[in-house]
Amino acid sequence: MRPAESIRRKGSAGGHNGLKSIIQCLSSDAFVRFKLGVGERRDPRIDLADFVLGKFPAEDRAAIDALIATLPDALTLWLSGKEDEALNRFSK
Repeated sequence: MRPAESIRRKGSAGGHNGLKSIIQCLSSDAFVRFKLGVGERRDPRIDLADFVLGKFPAEDRAAIDALIATLPDALTLWLSGKEDEALNRFSK
């Protein structure tokens, strides 16, 4: 797994039903997103929804924990008006 993180100021739903719903309710795609990606499926035969919504393999837990640990700093920067610094430091 190659988890990734990014911060985006706006964007499309990208096929994500939850984001589609938020965009519809707001009538806008201009809202900040703090994203944690799960990486590529190891086996393309696995259903994408099952892969994304399933349990993480034990060997990926450390990488996931490391990503989650960066969120308080990213949110603090963003909420204190330092959006560009947050984007530069936490988007990969």
